[in-house]
Amino acid sequence: MPDQTPFDIANRDNWCGFRPGMTRAEVEGKLQQMGITGKAYGADKLTADTGELYLQFWFEAGGEQRVRQMATDPAVLWSGRSLEGVLDEALSAFEPLAQTPMWEANDATEEPFPELGEVPTGPVTDEELLENCTVWLPDRGLGLVIFQGGVMDIAWRETRDLPTRYAGPVTDAQRQLSKRPDLEDYLLSKGRSGVSASSTPATPVPRTPASYLNTALVLVCLAMLVGIGRKGFQEMQLWNAAPALEGQFISMEEVPRKKYLDLGPESVRRHMPDDPIQRREMYHIAYRDPTGRPQTVVLEAAEFYVPPREPGDKVDVVYVAGDPPRVKGPSRARDAAFVEYLPWAMAVGVFYVIAQFTIGFLPRLLRLTAKAIVPKSTNVDLDRPELR
Repeated sequence: MPDQTPFDIANRDNWCGFRPGMTRAEVEGKLQQMGITGKAYGADKLTADTGELYLQFWFEAGGEQRVRQMATDPAVLWSGRSLEGVLDEALSAFEPLAQTPMWEANDATEEPFPELGEVPTGPVTDEELLENCTVWLPDRGLGLVIFQGGVMDIAWRETRDLPTRYAGPVTDAQRQLSKRPDLEDYLLSKGRSGVSASSTPATPVPRTPASYLNTALVLVCLAMLVGIGRKGFQEMQLWNAAPALEGQFISMEEVPRKKYLDLGPESVRRHMPDDPIQRREMYHIAYRDPTGRPQTVVLEAAEFYVPPREPGDKVDVVYVAGDPPRVKGPSRARDAAFVEYLPWAMAVGVFYVIAQFTIGFLPRLLRLTAKAIVPKSTNVDLDRPELR
């Protein structure tokens, strides 16, 4: 099969029959006519492969859900010239430029329409812009999504949906920088050092509610770990000082292992369901407590360095007075603190990961909830397309 000629987007008013401003119903109807099944990503994004182009559609919320942005990969042409390459080469294809290309300090296909305040408002370095931002050609409604100096996606919008705030014009220095053969390594080194020739002194990052919650989470988890460590140390001291008593092996029986946390603390393990297949050996031991009264205890094989074999065999048990008293074999007494409290330390780690994820997702969840609860204004500000 001969190679397919790249799609030329110059002077076209549609891409494979699609253009910004169409309604979602029109887009889906056209795809159905072409026998193409689109893939939805949430309520506002749809992708489809027409054979000529891989297209991405972003729709407005509510109403007719018109297309606010389309995008495709850079393997297209402009008047016969490829847009697949570094920033300088791509802009050369559009020359002569009727209007200066402008930077948006944002990835237009990762987060096409960010909330107010999410895009940096302060000075942005050349390196940061070339790392992962978007160059817009306002007169054509086209955006070049730049990743490490090269064009990653081509975006298309109506004029009313173009960004209302830009980070500045594309400069000759930035175009020359995009041609560096070692640009990827250069940007990586600048990112690590946090210093560039065009950078300005860093300003303190303002504290947000999420940052306060993260700080509180760290302090809470540290306090819990300190408490667990203290209890574990006390447990270790308690069993190290406990007397060893002589016991006598009476009999052995097999009982089901626990399906989950079979090696966890007994206070947790007793609530776990039994494993229908695996069994463990339990040893009935008779002994006399420090007051001389006869007692019996049931211990598992792991409690002993060498489990008894014959009834009447002598074994040692370690005794801690209490109500009720606690009795362990010498092996488990040595590791009591580890067995009892390590699972709790691990649980703190799991709690920290889950809580951190929840804190990170909370602002987005609150915004979505607010949008669902607060009725949308019917007053349209023509100068603020992001509010539509």
